[in-house]
Amino acid sequence: MTAPSEETIRAALEMAREAPLMNGALPWIWWMRGASLHIRIEDAPTSEIIDPASHRASMLGHGAALHHLRTGLTAFGWSSAAVRMPDPLDANYLAILHLAPATANRDQITLAGAIFQQQFQHSRFRPWAMPPNLIRSISGSTAGTRAAARHVPDGLRRNLSTVYRAAADRNTEYGDFLTGVAGRIDQRDLAAKPERQTWASARPLLAPVPDSDDPFNDRAPDSAELLILCTPSDDAISHLNAGEAASSILLTAARNGLASSLLSQTMKIPEVRSGLRDTLLHECAYPHALIRLGRPDQTDAGGRYVQALPGMKSVA
Repeated sequence: MTAPSEETIRAALEMAREAPLMNGALPWIWWMRGASLHIRIEDAPTSEIIDPASHRASMLGHGAALHHLRTGLTAFGWSSAAVRMPDPLDANYLAILHLAPATANRDQITLAGAIFQQQFQHSRFRPWAMPPNLIRSISGSTAGTRAAARHVPDGLRRNLSTVYRAAADRNTEYGDFLTGVAGRIDQRDLAAKPERQTWASARPLLAPVPDSDDPFNDRAPDSAELLILCTPSDDAISHLNAGEAASSILLTAARNGLASSLLSQTMKIPEVRSGLRDTLLHECAYPHALIRLGRPDQTDAGGRYVQALPGMKSVA
């Protein structure tokens, strides 16, 4: 075969729909031209184009979906060389994927299987000291995406929380939430008794909610490891790259049995973004998300490697 079947493309697109920040939607127009898959975003509302923060968040989601799509295609036996945003005059022309037959290895297949095993947890993570080599493996999974994930060690957590507290002092609408995030960040208690409650919702983290529904309202210590997702530039392709890197991190974490939390909405607050860039990234990169990683409160007793869709190879 010189090109994948329509069934294969649609199956991979279903996997892209599972990407974080997409909320189960995939507003793409796609078509095949020979062995190349062309993807275009449906015309975005004018307000999103005008608002840089909203456009940045949107591109982050599309980047995560693009990585999910390419991961799925790899598992189905197709490599994909990506040309991102190929038309400078069309901001909605997302990518061209040049496809070629390829044999997926075990790691590539299990990474695709992790798409359906991701566990997102916004409550505190139970006490557990994550092995340093696992942290390095997850943060290093961004290689090839033109983005990076900077681990925040315990010694710098206070600096990180200071950024959120300073932003809370200047932001009346989300001040309580930002203060709660700061309180969770700047404490570590690996000996505390773990709790068994989770908070799972598709609701945006920055939406005003009653205190009882706020996952950070208890100001309790958190055992999560923290990564700052960043890129050296701050243009549209960089935002797309950041989304691809976020997907790689979350899937690698899921493949290792970890839960995750992607805090990207706080980057819409200028004080948070500028504070992270100045304080923790030393003005060398632009932040796009704070990623929390840890052991999930609830684990699936089933097999870790599953046959996700017809045509995908399974690994016993």
